[in-house]
Amino acid sequence: MKDDTLTAILTDSRRFHSAFDTLIFNTALPGFSFFHETEPRNLLRDREKTSAFLAKVSHLAQPFLSRDPALKTHLLWSNVQPNLPTTVANVIDWADFRLTTPRYEAVKALGRQIFGGSTTFSFLTTCKDVEGPLLDHPDVISMDVSRNGDFRGDPILFDTCLQNAFDPKTT
Repeated sequence: MKDDTLTAILTDSRRFHSAFDTLIFNTALPGFSFFHETEPRNLLRDREKTSAFLAKVSHLAQPFLSRDPALKTHLLWSNVQPNLPTTVANVIDWADFRLTTPRYEAVKALGRQIFGGSTTFSFLTTCKDVEGPLLDHPDVISMDVSRNGDFRGDPILFDTCLQNAFDPKTT
């Protein structure tokens, strides 16, 4: 019998494959990729490198696997990294990064499935990168971010959003 728990999915090297010479995908996690890995194709061909990658993925997944249900969870979705459109241009269609109603609903459903019904969200985007009607949702925040080649944006960009997310008066 196949084990479909998140731990099993993340530690089964047979579920991973590389694409576009720059991304690593897991067949059980559609639309989710690992981007900042050096030489993904070679990484997945080398047993030692694959083992180290799977250990890193398992470590990063721990907050999702062993959370305290009594704690409040707030999830943040963002597509405002200044260089994101140019960085992904040769790999993934920018439309896959826009905040659409189906994507908004899927993120919220999955977040609540994993972390419980009281999970709250912030979706950070720009007016150009979101379906118009979503701007009326209180958890969708449009930010004035200029697109450019810089990896880093304004260091305080998320401050107000995160302060509001964790302020008992606003949540």
